[in-house]
Amino acid sequence: MKLRKNWEEHLRNPPPGSKPFEAKEFGVDMEELIANLKLTPAERIKKNDRLLNEARAQGIDYDHYPAWDLSRRPK
Repeated sequence: MKLRKNWEEHLRNPPPGSKPFEAKEFGVDMEELIANLKLTPAERIKKNDRLLNEARAQGIDYDHYPAWDLSRRPK
């Protein structure tokens, strides 16, 4: 696939039949996706850690097992 020079516009207004179009139709928040893609990998990790810590402070705990390895999922 040849990505448009303006990738943000491509994600905001994806052509019908494209994977971004399917994601948008499914309900993916494309603005949030664009905002995350503008962050460096280190900034993304820091943001993730901050959100996990905020969730834990509210009593929400997440298991850390890879989604692709369901054999490690708690029973």
